[in-house]
Amino acid sequence: DITDIRGAISEIRADLSGLTNRIGEVEDRVSSLEDDRCDWESHLQQLERNQEQLQDLENCSHRNNIHLLGLPKGEERNSGPKFLKCLLITCFNLPEGDTMEIEQAPRALGPRPGPDQRPRPIIARFLRFQDRERVLWLVREAGEVHWRGECLMFFPGLSKELVENRRRFTPVRRKYMALNLRDVMLFPATLKITVKG
Repeated sequence: DITDIRGAISEIRADLSGLTNRIGEVEDRVSSLEDDRCDWESHLQQLERNQEQLQDLENCSHRNNIHLLGLPKGEERNSGPKFLKCLLITCFNLPEGDTMEIEQAPRALGPRPGPDQRPRPIIARFLRFQDRERVLWLVREAGEVHWRGECLMFFPGLSKELVENRRRFTPVRRKYMALNLRDVMLFPATLKITVKG
């Protein structure tokens, strides 16, 4: 009987030794996974920083742009910058010799709209940021801009992500407009509301 007990104890010790080895391997794997997790978190933070920098660079590349909506198709007749400068001079009563320079003014890319759809916007790229700001200021001062019976809308050029971030404020802005409160959207996506002044 004693030899049977000793044999059983030997088997238990062998099993225990095997389990101890397995537990050691599992602890090593868990430790390795935790180290990898820290690496992944650091990579994720770097990726988020890179995404913010990329969005900032894209917004900088759009810095001199204005999107013009509401201009019927074909009005620019293959001379977008010249036509747009004449349109701005006419709409805002600017002097003929104005120094504003528009580099390019193509229609936005996309499929051709149908006859009952809104025409694609014009994306005007100004040579100088100050000219773009002056046009946006003139638009704000005018309130509504009309040209040949069409209501024109001017928007600053922004990246798609930033436009989506700003669009999230739309329901709130509608409520404030219903209360006759003024609001301003500050860069990048901050809503400022003016009450009584």
